Amino acid sequence: MDLFLKKLIISITSRERPNEKGVFLKRIGALLEEGYSMKDALVFLSKIEKDISGKWVVSIQKGMLLGNSFHSELEKLGFPTKVCAQIYFASHYGDYGQTINRCGEQLLKELNQKKKLKSLLTYPLLLLAFLFGMLLMMRFLILPHMEVLFISFDTTTEIDSNWIVQFIYYSPQIILGSLGLLALGVLGLHNKLKKGTVIDGITFFIKLPFLGSYLKDYWTAFFFQEWGELLKNGCSFQEAILIMQKEGASRLLQETGSLLSQQMQLGQSINEALASLPFFHEEAIMVITHGESLGKLSTEMLVYASYCENELTNKMEKLMSKIQPVIFCFIALMIIAIYASLMLPIFSLMEGI
Repeated sequence: MDLFLKKLIISITSRERPNEKGVFLKRIGALLEEGYSMKDALVFLSKIEKDISGKWVVSIQKGMLLGNSFHSELEKLGFPTKVCAQIYFASHYGDYGQTINRCGEQLLKELNQKKKLKSLLTYPLLLLAFLFGMLLMMRFLILPHMEVLFISFDTTTEIDSNWIVQFIYYSPQIILGSLGLLALGVLGLHNKLKKGTVIDGITFFIKLPFLGSYLKDYWTAFFFQEWGELLKNGCSFQEAILIMQKEGASRLLQETGSLLSQQMQLGQSINEALASLPFFHEEAIMVITHGESLGKLSTEMLVYASYCENELTNKMEKLMSKIQPVIFCFIALMIIAIYASLMLPIFSLMEGI
C-alpha cells in the first residue's frame, strides 16, 4: 500500500482534533528545547498524551526502535510533507527542537487560515445548496403544474419558449453532468500526476495563472528557509544538495537535489541552477546573486523566506475577502433568473389569452 493510501486511511479512521498535529509538535519541540532527548521526550509524552496523540507516540517509539527517523514516522502518520521535510533538514543543521516547535506553530497558523476560509464560505455554500434545491423543486414540482395550466388555457404559447425555463428544465442533467465532468477531471489529473515526478506535478500547478504566484511564494519560503538555516550553520550549498539526495529525504527533496546537482556538475552557478527550477520568483535568483556578492547568502535567504511567507499570508487574506462577494453576486443573479422564469411564462400566458 503506497503512502498516499496510508495517509487517506489515517485521515478517515482517526478522530484527531483539527489542532492535534500542531499541538503535538509544539509539545515535543518545547521538551527538546529544554534539553530532553527525543527518547526521553517521547517517554514523557506517552504518560500524558491520550487518544490519537497517544497512539502517535507509541507508533513513533516503535518505528524509532527499528531504526527509522522521527520525520519518516511522522510522514507515515499523515503529517504534511512540508513539515516532515523541514524536520529532516533540521536533523542536519541543528536547532532540532526549535524547528519542530516552529512546524507546530505553522500548522496551527494554517489551521486558523482554514477556519477563516471555512467561516467565509459556509453561508454562501449553504445558499448555493438551497439554490440547487430550488432548481430541482421548480423542475419537478412547479414546471409540470405550469405545463398543465398552459394546456388547460389552450394557448399556443409554450412554457419552455425562453432560455431561463429551458435551463431550469434541464438543470438536473446540467448539475449531474457538471459533477461527473469534475470527478473525471480530478481522477484524470491524479493519474497524470501520479505517473510523473513530483517536480512535474508542481510545475503543472504553477503554470496555472491563478495558482502560480501563490505556489511560488509557498515553495520559495520553504526552500529558502531551510537552505538559509543550513548555510547559517556552516554547510555549503553543495553539502545542502547532498543532504537533499539522501535516502531519508522526501521524493521532492531528492528530485530537486538531483536536478541541482546535475546542473552544477555542468558548470552552472547556484543562481543559474536554481533558475532551472519552477519553484522560485525571478527576484529570488537576484537575492542569491546579491547575497553571494556580499558573503551574506544565508541571511538574505532567511529574510527573503520570511518576506515570501508574509506575502503568501497577505494574498490569502485578500483572496478570502473577495471570494464571498463573488459567490453572493452569482447567487443573486440566479435568484433573479429563477424569479424571471416564473414570471415570464405567466406574462406570455396572459398575452396569449
